[in-house]
Parts: sequence; C-alpha cells; structure tokens
Amino acid sequence: MNGDFLTKDGQPFFPFGTNYFTTEENGWDFSGPRNADVWERDFADMEKHAVSFVRTGVWMGQIKFLESDGGASERFLRNVEAYLLCARQHHMIVNFTFFAFDPQATLRQGDTPLTLLPGGNPYLDPVTIRAEQNYLRSVVTRFKDVPYLSWDLINEPSFSNPRRLWKGNTPNGDRAEVQAWHTWLRNRYGDVEKHSKAWSPTPEQLRDFEVVPLPGEEDLAMNMEHGDPRQVRASDYNLFAQEMFSQWAKTMVDAIRATSSKQLVDIGQDEGGVQNRVLNQFHGRSGVSFTTNHTYRQNDALLWDSLAAKVPGVPNIVGETGYQPVIFPNGEWRYDELTGFSLIERKWAYGFAGGSSGSLSWDWAREIYFGIERSDGSAKIWEGLMRDMGEFAKKAQVYATSLM
Repeated sequence: MNGDFLTKDGQPFFPFGTNYFTTEENGWDFSGPRNADVWERDFADMEKHAVSFVRTGVWMGQIKFLESDGGASERFLRNVEAYLLCARQHHMIVNFTFFAFDPQATLRQGDTPLTLLPGGNPYLDPVTIRAEQNYLRSVVTRFKDVPYLSWDLINEPSFSNPRRLWKGNTPNGDRAEVQAWHTWLRNRYGDVEKHSKAWSPTPEQLRDFEVVPLPGEEDLAMNMEHGDPRQVRASDYNLFAQEMFSQWAKTMVDAIRATSSKQLVDIGQDEGGVQNRVLNQFHGRSGVSFTTNHTYRQNDALLWDSLAAKVPGVPNIVGETGYQPVIFPNGEWRYDELTGFSLIERKWAYGFAGGSSGSLSWDWAREIYFGIERSDGSAKIWEGLMRDMGEFAKKAQVYATSLM
C-alpha cells in the first residue's frame, strides 16, 4: 500500500476484476467436490479479459466444513489450495472472505432457524469470538506465506442481530451485549447526571447504568412526524455499534497477524457502510489495510457513496458492483444485458474516481441477471467492456500515487 492507493510489487496498482467462485452449479463454497479444471478454464478466460483481481470465499456458512476442533476440514483447505494455484497460474490476485453478513451463523436456509456457533453474540461474546478465530486461524495458517493473497474478514456485515440483516444496526439483546452496552455508557458519560442531560430523563428515572435497556426496534426507526423521546438512544446505540464492531475487527486482524501473516486485510461492506450499519469511517481505523464499498442499489448516488466510504490514508475499492435486478410491478425487467450496459460501464468506471482504488464486478458466473456469462455459458456483451476497462486500469494505475 502507498497511502490512499494499493501497490503491487512496489508499483502503483489499480485492481480490476470480479467476484468469482466457479461457473459450476451450486459452487458458492469450497466444502464439497470441486472441479479445478473449471477454475483453470475460467481464470484463463479472465486473463484474456484483463482481469487482475478476484474475490471469493465463504457465503453459504461454515457448517459443511468445520471440524470438531472448530477448524476447516482438509477437503475445504485442499479446494482453496487448488483454487489459489489456478489463480496464480493466470496472474490473479485473490481476496478470500471468511464470513458473510454475520460471523456467527454457520447455516442460513430459508425460514428454518439459524445454526449458530457457540456463544451468545456474533461480535461480543468471548466464546463466539474464540470459535470464529479458530476457523479463521485454520485457514490463514495454511496459506499465510502465499503471495498475492489477501483476507476479507466479512461480507456486508450487520450489527449485531444475526436474524435482522441489512436493516440498520439492531440489538441482539443477549447478556454479552447488555453488559457491553452498560460498560460503554459508563465510559461515555461517567455519571448518571451527565447521562440524564444527554437523554433528557431525570437522574431518578435512569437511576443506574446497569438498568438502562438496549433500545427497541421502534426507538431505532425514524419518527419525524410524531417524535419519540427515546430515539436519542439510537444515536448512542449506533456509536456503540461502531466501536464494538471495530473492536471485533481488530481482534480478527490480531488473530491473522499472530500467525505471522503479513497479507492485507479488509472488510467487504456494501452501501450500508455509508448509511445505517457499520461504517467504513469507523472500522477503516481498526487495523484493516483497505476498505470496500459495494455499489448495489443506490444508482443515483454512485460517486457520493464512494466518496463517503473513503477513509483518508486508507485505500478503498468499489466492489461487488454491477446492475442489480429491478423488476417492475408487472414482472418485467428494468434492466437486461443491453439496457444495463451503460449502467455497468458507469459503475465499473467509478472504481477509478473519487479517490477509489479499483473496481470489482458481481460476478463471473452463469446467471441471467448480473453474471458475466449467460446461463448456457456464452459470453454476454459485457465481456468486451470488461477487457477494455481492465486495460484502462493498467494504463491509469501509474498515476495512482497521491490524491494531491
């Protein structure tokens, strides 16, 4: 890294590429049988289209590959190794993601109850954190000396209720969170009198930090028309959430560094990182090497989202971008391969604007909406654009030395 931008072999570098698991069906994890020949062919195709950087990892939960000691299975690790070997054969940098959406759920399947790691809170319970670190260390230890490999701690995190994703920071209400909340309030205000001035109730109503409940969902929602005096708790809870998540991120970075890994580490946040969830401006100072901003739905705020996500002195990548499915009430698509072309071009290009340090598409797969290939494996018209954008990145990266 060099300040606001990434480097490769000591030279300025603009990563351009895509999320990629495989073009096989049902291939979004490394737990089962995988076909390395598919990876080999896909990476060769990507190299022809000027792709330099791919992001992969675990999106489907860890339940299929965790062993009794909490580490990843040998099959999982060998699959990852084969993937990395194929990527290196075609000069790809790989960004591997450990968790998706929250770090505690090991299985999400429709409306069935979540399967969770032991403990009570994804980010605050010491028992849960140890289980998360056991898994993380088992992977990093195996690949800590692999060049051109970086680690993404978590994809699109929400704090801290694993049953309520993408809807703003929401309490889980477990014992570890309640205790951390009380400690945080005491450290913030020092005494009940100062606390009561900030929140408006009298000291007698608050009485003691130990009896202050976590805010309810109704206290976290905007109510501008009728007001809610309890909404002041939302401000404090969101500051609490930023600090607690950043502490969690630091413990994960420390666990990686304890293996002697010097590889880069990031957090793969989406537009919630500039809106109402855990924000880049906070966790960007938690020891991560760079941040990301997945530009999904906010098509009228693409440049603003990236500007707001950029932490001074920390590189930021526009990741997991592309046109997302938009369906009219009558069932027709707003975008298709042709009508979405100019939007994709603009989204990819913004990865090189506003101080951003590269762009990644979602994703290299056979998929009717945002896959780079059609369902039959033929190339969409975007592949030529991807090649041109990748070549642009190579030519422009020599100037990625300073924002001033």
